Amino acid sequence: MRFQLLISALVSFCLLASCGQDPVHYPFCADGVKNGTETAVDCGGSCSPCSLGAVCKVDNDCALVPCVVGSCQDAKCTDEVKNGDETDVDCGGSCALDCATDGVCASVADCVSGVCTGSLCIGPSCADGVKNGAEADMDCGGSCPSGCATGEACSLANDCTSGVCTTGVCVAATCTDGLKNGTETDTDCGGPCVTKCGNAKVCAKQSDCITGVCTANSCQPATCVDLQKNGDETDVDCGGSCSKKCAVNGVCSLPADCASAVCAGNLCQVPTCSDTFKNGNETATDCGGSCTGCAIGEACSAAGDCQSGNCTGGVCAATCGNYGQECCGGTTCSGIALSCNGQTKCACTSGFQCGPTCCAFGELCSAGACVAPPTTCLGWSATAQDGGTCTTTPCPRTCLDIKISNPAALDGVYQIDPSGSGTPIPARCDMTLDGGGWTLVGHENSSAPSAGMTGVMAYLSLASGTPGELASGSADAFIGPRFQVGVAYTSARLSWCNPGGSQPVNRFLKFDTAQELFAESILNTLDTQINLTAFTTNDSYLSTLIETPNDARFCRAANPSTRPGDTSWAVKGLDGNFECGCNSGGWAGVGAYYGGTGNNQCTYCGCSGGGWSGSVADGGTKGGVNVNESAFWVR
Repeated sequence: MRFQLLISALVSFCLLASCGQDPVHYPFCADGVKNGTETAVDCGGSCSPCSLGAVCKVDNDCALVPCVVGSCQDAKCTDEVKNGDETDVDCGGSCALDCATDGVCASVADCVSGVCTGSLCIGPSCADGVKNGAEADMDCGGSCPSGCATGEACSLANDCTSGVCTTGVCVAATCTDGLKNGTETDTDCGGPCVTKCGNAKVCAKQSDCITGVCTANSCQPATCVDLQKNGDETDVDCGGSCSKKCAVNGVCSLPADCASAVCAGNLCQVPTCSDTFKNGNETATDCGGSCTGCAIGEACSAAGDCQSGNCTGGVCAATCGNYGQECCGGTTCSGIALSCNGQTKCACTSGFQCGPTCCAFGELCSAGACVAPPTTCLGWSATAQDGGTCTTTPCPRTCLDIKISNPAALDGVYQIDPSGSGTPIPARCDMTLDGGGWTLVGHENSSAPSAGMTGVMAYLSLASGTPGELASGSADAFIGPRFQVGVAYTSARLSWCNPGGSQPVNRFLKFDTAQELFAESILNTLDTQINLTAFTTNDSYLSTLIETPNDARFCRAANPSTRPGDTSWAVKGLDGNFECGCNSGGWAGVGAYYGGTGNNQCTYCGCSGGGWSGSVADGGTKGGVNVNESAFWVR
């Protein structure tokens, strides 16, 4: 008994001393006093939860309701506390307010964006499978780059792929909605639309355009060369207002639509020789060409077009074949010493034409008469005149232009502008020989080829000296590159003199050419040859090599180590033994040619430089010819 009393006293002492409590009121959860860890009388803390309205510190202090601002009360969606079933402060769960981007969420229903990933609300995008943000419908319209499809919601026309929003719904594009939409190439035209696009409208293919011409994605106006049947054409690019007429079996409306001028059953017909139209290869209505010959006075192209067999000046004439007339049948002349030239005119077989006659071999035509060659290569007349400065605009391009404008012009120095540059140069003009109009382009006072010497005419594409020196004869010079074939010349004449030799004192050769002799463009073309026409010469040896006017050629060729046409050139026959280029018996020593430095015999292609040789047989010594002067003329 004494022991129990002692223990009770010690416990009471301990409670009094160690626990700091009033030994009379030891705390417990039913003592009617707020003590211990209680938040309110006999509740909260370590006691059971408190009822509504009681003081609290944490939610566990309250029964059924949370602790809000130190008091047990119902949770609200506006209390700025995450409580109740909210997923974040005052949002989510049963709250009407959904959580913003980066707010905590339990499901997509908790988020404004409707996207909950990893328990966080994600911001709206145009690829999240949810209609959110400023979208008109799920992931389309509004701020999204993609328009909404037909049947999806919209607010504006721009929300729709079709560009058409009606009563809040996107509707399909049509070809009459006044918009460029669907697969149309332009507004309500092209693509699937029946209506074709007009000029300057956008197109993707020919069929999008009214004209059937789509170039660089733009419809183009109809033309007569666009490979389409459009405009007023009756068939593709022909008929109607087109200059081109339709071929046989082409569609037509009128005879004028057809090349045959015969339209029947809306088709162009094959021309015949009895359809009363000039068509096919007829030269006049139903005659000439493949039809019977035309009567005198009707149009023709050749002798065979005429009943008389004579077509002169494009008209059927009674006779043909005389001097200056058309060749009979285009090939035959009847006069003595006449032959048909390249222009199908009856001309001299050899030698120069001179009025109604032909000069003998070696003679020149001067002032309408056949005369012996002049005593100098240039043939400068004692009555030569100074043409003065050019006073016309533009200046004449050649001496022939001057001769044509003034048939009485005399030999002399005139101002010409061969390149048409506006800067004239002085030029020596021969206005007498062979009808006049010859322009001097090269002159060498000493042309005998001796070792170590190269003359100014060795390089046909390279000018040398000055025009003034050439015109006056004061120094050797060459200006060939200033002239253009077809514009400034079609004929050439070479003259050379050897008064100390056994051959004629003055020799010449003349020819016509349709190709360039001097141009830089043919500078480095190996083995170049140019076929010549109307060749004539008074050199007896050349006449045996070149027997007819069209059997000559001009060679611009050399060995591969030199520039072709520069260090050697020649006038040769057409025989294979005299071919241009490097060959054992052809180039090196037969014909009239330029070259020979270091090897006067020059029987191989290594010869170069030197001067104009005149004519020499194969293996002949060029140095022995003793050419003292040579000149190059063009007309």
